[in-house]
Amino acid sequence: MILNRYRTMRRHFILVLLLATLNSVRAQSENSLEQRLEALVQRLDLNIEPSTQKDWLDLLKVATDSNQPKHDRSQNLVTFYKLLYDEMGAADGAIQRFKMTSLAFAAINGDAQLLESRPLNKKVTANNELGGVKKVGNGPKSLILIPPLGYGAAIFDSFMTANQDRYTMYAITLPGFGGTDAYQPPTKLHPSKLTWTSGVSKAIQRLMANEKITQAFIGGVLDGFLMAGHFATQYPESVTGLISFEGYLTSSFLFPKEIGQNISQDQRKTLIDHTFPVFEIALGTIEDRIPKHKFTSDYLKNTPFVNNISKENTSLYAYEVFYSEFTTIDLTQALKDLNIPILVIASNGDSYGSRNIVKPTIFKWQKFMAMNPHLEIMFRPMDMVGALPFLEYPLQVNTVVHRFINKGWEENQKIGTPLMPSPRAAVSQVLGTTEVSISYHRPAAKGREIWGGMVPYGRVWRAGANGATSFRLNRDVLINDQPLKKGNYDFFVIPNENTWTIIFNQLSGQWGSFNYDPSFDALRVDITPEKAESFTENLKYDLDLKDPETLVMSLAWGDVKGTFEIKEQFQPPAIPIKVQNIVWQQILEDPKEDGVSKSLSDAKSMSYYFDAPSDSIWFRFDLYNDPNPKAMALNVLVDTDQDQSTGLKWFGKHNRKYTFEKMISVWLRREGDGYHGVIGVTDQIGQWTKLNQDNITHYLDLPNKAYIIGMKRSDIHPDLNHFNLIGAVGEFMTYNDTISNQDFATINLKR
Repeated sequence: MILNRYRTMRRHFILVLLLATLNSVRAQSENSLEQRLEALVQRLDLNIEPSTQKDWLDLLKVATDSNQPKHDRSQNLVTFYKLLYDEMGAADGAIQRFKMTSLAFAAINGDAQLLESRPLNKKVTANNELGGVKKVGNGPKSLILIPPLGYGAAIFDSFMTANQDRYTMYAITLPGFGGTDAYQPPTKLHPSKLTWTSGVSKAIQRLMANEKITQAFIGGVLDGFLMAGHFATQYPESVTGLISFEGYLTSSFLFPKEIGQNISQDQRKTLIDHTFPVFEIALGTIEDRIPKHKFTSDYLKNTPFVNNISKENTSLYAYEVFYSEFTTIDLTQALKDLNIPILVIASNGDSYGSRNIVKPTIFKWQKFMAMNPHLEIMFRPMDMVGALPFLEYPLQVNTVVHRFINKGWEENQKIGTPLMPSPRAAVSQVLGTTEVSISYHRPAAKGREIWGGMVPYGRVWRAGANGATSFRLNRDVLINDQPLKKGNYDFFVIPNENTWTIIFNQLSGQWGSFNYDPSFDALRVDITPEKAESFTENLKYDLDLKDPETLVMSLAWGDVKGTFEIKEQFQPPAIPIKVQNIVWQQILEDPKEDGVSKSLSDAKSMSYYFDAPSDSIWFRFDLYNDPNPKAMALNVLVDTDQDQSTGLKWFGKHNRKYTFEKMISVWLRREGDGYHGVIGVTDQIGQWTKLNQDNITHYLDLPNKAYIIGMKRSDIHPDLNHFNLIGAVGEFMTYNDTISNQDFATINLKR
């Protein structure tokens, strides 16, 4: 289908532009590598010495030589990028992480080539002009339509023909597409300035003035909606409402996960300004980015606008400039302050394999609506529909658009179809370091029989309404003591009169349970439903902390309730057999309940073991009470010169006259799937030495109520043979109990 071709083009373009070295792309043969590097240096306005440029050229010769080993090519390419970034004055923090993460991707393949510098367009149009406008219809309401990048106004032909009596429509073509001329190329890309995007917005406003349009509805397809949204933020008084045809709230530009989840608008702009110019080394012809594609739907093969994307009709430079500018737009911030009704026609996937592509769009809109309940948003998900719903299901889309434009917000809220009458809801709860969240829709009983009626026994149920109920975990957990990995799941239930089977399915984002596939079940658990204390009209999920270790999830509807327990799944590092078999030598004892707090670790004794072959020394802290598996604070205070008149005095509750020169510290807290904190050997004033950080092995012996730590003897002191010591235990960075209260142990490793 058309959407497949568009997506193929888009995915290919993104990979080449952003992860320039992830795929091998064809080099241009007209100019030499040296000439192309010179063009790049000039393009980025770099002032470098000839010798530096020669070094870069040597790196690139290896990186682009297919006869060189792949590893060497990767290393040379990464080195070149690093030097290039440094020369550009790359900032620290998020920008640098973004760039270096991109380089990590670059090193995966190692066979990218430096391409020809981009030829500038021979013909240009004035900024603040439109590439073209197609006017159709004579209806009383005005509707401006913006196509996705790469397409011209012809994409809306069938929609405008079907609605010409309802609206007066203006389908625009962005400059550089559909055979039109692009704007004058800037000398340097500054995407965050939105130079071309602002020019188009001004041109649309001028079009409205010329046509004597006071207000209009603005609709956009895919990234064309970013243009529509930008216009609305610049000229809100000119917009009656916005229409999203599978439109993006943010660009599909993919930031690395570690900085892309909660990136701000300013961070987004800064990142793009610093990164896009660098990737100009991966420029080629339009054919480089748009592979030949065989459409799966015969009736769309000869549609006129399918051929609009070609070398002759599409400016690659226009695509790059608009795309890079659109990447800085974040409508999740811009639209929440506008009092403008929005119609969202969001596809939940189609029969051509694009379900994984469109899911993020529908999820972003759902999250946006949940975060901004004050906005007037009509949300219309369509199942088995692709990114161009007005072409695939024109009657349904025309009906929805007509209702939105003519009925108004309040009236549309009363329309049952294709509205979703069951309201959205979400609930989340933190258990330790695990966050559990549920997103669902709440159907109402309305006097109907629920169990065995609306919800048939023995059949898979979506456990809600509309889309399948979503269940998300950021850590591995136990569901009624059965393991479930972290991730996003669709939650289903097979109810029976006396038993329910709850299902966590790995295909998240499904619409209902129509396409449920049991082969993707991650976990099935049987639970026993119970009589609810009170009647629940609308289905409701709850997450309640039973205790610090247990979360109870419940589903209640009508007079029935089902519950199950969620616990964190964490196992401390297993103690090796060799360590288990150590014959310990006890060196210190300590009274019971003499620490600062009775609720914290209470030391019983301390032992040691020296393994001469490995030159490692081990310490064991035995407790009266159970160790805390979530936090530990262990210290060994070492008097290396055995002179109690020198060194730092211990600052615990007991044994405060004891002095030491070295402190072995293991201050750890459970975070995520492991322990994090501070491990190492400090000097007497507590200054960390990098040489001796993160060099201590630690184990938790829960059955025997003990902590065990081990390290190289030389990491404490190069010539450590005779020394005194005491110990201390607590939880994380809280000292509690000194071992012992008055005495210290003397150890001789040369015996």
